[in-house]
Amino acid sequence: MKKTGKKRAFVRRGLAVLMIISAVVAGTFCLAGCSGFSERQTQTSGAEGTPAVVDVTGEVKVDFLNVGKADCIVLRGSSQTAVIDTGYDDTADTVIKYLDSQGITEIDHLILTHFDKDHVGGASDLLENYRIGAIYQPDYSADEEDSKPYRKYEEALEEMDIHPVTVKETLGIIMDDVVFTVYPPQKIEYDEDKDNNRSLVIAADHGSVRMLFAGDAERERIEEIMTQIADLDFDLLKVPHHGRMEKNSQEFFEAVSPQYAVICADEEDKEDAADEETIDALEKTGAEVLITGSGMVSCVSDGEELTVTQA
Repeated sequence: MKKTGKKRAFVRRGLAVLMIISAVVAGTFCLAGCSGFSERQTQTSGAEGTPAVVDVTGEVKVDFLNVGKADCIVLRGSSQTAVIDTGYDDTADTVIKYLDSQGITEIDHLILTHFDKDHVGGASDLLENYRIGAIYQPDYSADEEDSKPYRKYEEALEEMDIHPVTVKETLGIIMDDVVFTVYPPQKIEYDEDKDNNRSLVIAADHGSVRMLFAGDAERERIEEIMTQIADLDFDLLKVPHHGRMEKNSQEFFEAVSPQYAVICADEEDKEDAADEETIDALEKTGAEVLITGSGMVSCVSDGEELTVTQA
C-alpha cells in the first residue's frame, strides 16, 4: 500500500477549479438527462471563468482494468460512476463482469477519449447493458479501416436515440466531489496519427489529489497539453498511448512530475508492451510505474492522500 499527499498552496489551488464551460451538440449543452436520467443531472459551473468549489465529502475509487493493450478506467464517487474508455470489443465481458461485481447498474459519465478500437470497442456493449447518463466524445468521425467498433457504437447510439456531448471547447463536469476538466484537441488535422492526437485529455481534481488521463496523445497532442493546462503538477498520470515514447515525452513527464504513472499495456505481447525508454524516463522523474498487464491498478483518494495498489 502506497500513499502520496502532495499539498498545493491555497493561492495556487484556491480551493476551486477555474473552468471554461462549453459543450456543444448542435449548439446546445447536453446534461446527463440527455439519454434518460431525469433524477440525476450533471453539475457544471455556470459561466465562463466561474469557479467551481467542491467540498470533499468522501472517497473516490479509480480502477484501471486489465484489458490487454487497451484503456478502460472506472471512477466511483459516493453516488456516481464515470468510465473513461471501454477497452476492446472482445474484452467487453471483462468490463461488464467487473462493473457487475461492484454493483454498478448506471454509468453517469462515459468519456471516450477517441475512436480507436482499443478505446471504443466495448462502448456498444456498455450501452446495451447499463443506463448511461451522458456520453462525451471528441469532434470527429472514424472513417478509416479500423472503424468497425466505432460504427457499431454509432449504430447503438442511433438505435437507443442517445445524443453524445461533442466536446469542442474545454468542458467542466462535477461528479459528486470530483471536478473533471476535459480538454479537446486544438486542431482538426495533425501531421502524424490523427486519431491518437485527437484524444480528449481529462484532469480529475479531488480535493488536493490530482489525476491526469492523457488518452493516446502523441507528440503534437502532448505539445498542446503542455500549453492547455496551466498547472501540470499531478499526483497520478495515465501515461499516453500505452507507454510509447515520443520526442517530448521526457519534458512532459518532468512537467507532470507524477508520484504514480499507470501504463495501459500488455506485457506478455512484445508488440503491445510499453517502451522501456518510457519506463526509464518516468522513473527518472521519481514516479512509480504500474502496468495494467500485471493486474488491475486500484487507487483510492480521500481528497488529501492517494493510495495505490495492484492486484
